[in-house]
Amino acid sequence: MELPFTSEEFVEVFRKYNTTFYPLQILFVLLAIYTLMIVVWTR
Repeated sequence: MELPFTSEEFVEVFRKYNTTFYPLQILFVLLAIYTLMIVVWTR
């Protein structure tokens, strides 16, 4: 069974996804740290 795309095209999809959403990943990690700090400090 032959796939409708090459391995290079498959990897390129992940590369584009990572470069597009990389800034959001940092934002979500910072938001998670902030949320944990609030939970710990308000006890």
